[in-house]
Amino acid sequence: MAVCWFCGFHCMIDLRAHLVPGFVDGPASLDMAIDMARMAVADGILVAACSPPFCNGLSTPSPFEIRQAVSDFGKHLVDAHVPLHVVPSSEVHFRTDLVEALQAGQLQSINGSRYVMVDLPPMVPPAKLEAVLRNMLAAGRIPVLASPERLKWIEAGLDFITEMVEAGVWLQ
Repeated sequence: MAVCWFCGFHCMIDLRAHLVPGFVDGPASLDMAIDMARMAVADGILVAACSPPFCNGLSTPSPFEIRQAVSDFGKHLVDAHVPLHVVPSSEVHFRTDLVEALQAGQLQSINGSRYVMVDLPPMVPPAKLEAVLRNMLAAGRIPVLASPERLKWIEAGLDFITEMVEAGVWLQ
């Protein structure tokens, strides 16, 4: 439990939820999405950052499309009496121009905050990873590395990850 920066109360927050239908990795239907939201609430989650993936060549929803879809989904949750607060986010696949893309408004951060969910390639660390993470921090953005447990290179790169966490990078 943490004090939620969205609502100001102690609550369980899901920072990477693929709840909104119509996006890659999302549920197949609105009914399925509402059922998933009910399960999240039953597990004690009160806030979910809806995070469709953003990956060039695969899925490139604009921040506007994400915000609109999450807002619409939130209205469906209210109508279904599901007390889950949803906020827009995106799971941004690593790219070397993350800072520039964020500054240009091309990518959705977690609820418009300085926190950005970043997905890394699972097999090898990408080139320029440290430079990009440090540039994000210097620009006032907080990278939140999605699912680090899935990274096959994490054990060999543990010193690097520890150094990045000490510098201000978060792990989801």
